[in-house]
Amino acid sequence: MRKLLLTTVIVFVSFFSANAQLWLGGSLDLLKNDAYFTFTAAPEIGYSFSDSPWSVAATLGYSTVHVYKYSGTLIDEAYTVAPFVRYNVKQVEKITFFFDIAMEMMFYEGLKAKRFGLHPGVLFKPTDHFAIGLHVGFVGYGDGGLPELMGDKGFAITWNRTLPTFSMNYCF
Repeated sequence: MRKLLLTTVIVFVSFFSANAQLWLGGSLDLLKNDAYFTFTAAPEIGYSFSDSPWSVAATLGYSTVHVYKYSGTLIDEAYTVAPFVRYNVKQVEKITFFFDIAMEMMFYEGLKAKRFGLHPGVLFKPTDHFAIGLHVGFVGYGDGGLPELMGDKGFAITWNRTLPTFSMNYCF
């Protein structure tokens, strides 16, 4: 049994190192203004195909929102699952322009919210193993949810609506 497990691990690692690039990372977002305070932690795992502009990845996140624009303070906690496909549009030396095609699903207090669309961004990779990402907007449709995190219901085109989202990734 141990030999089978060891062989499976070796084949798996060989496949990843020969044909693709695995990355781990994520983002921490913090926003405070007169209306609300949000904090989000979103770890990310992804897989880049060799010699291809395509990648697949997923983000699992936790968010807390303190809304004080109404009477009193309302505190919401939400969990997010966001699988996405990344297409690298153009690479100029260590900078890559991309867009993510994402389906974000948020769960909070027994409710669900969804958002589907494109997230444009820029990736700076100073070394072979480290990358810094920046998402700068959203184009797509959402069915509501927490407006502070997912936006209002309907079609949306936003460009830096609140703050850009920064992420850091370690590439294997």
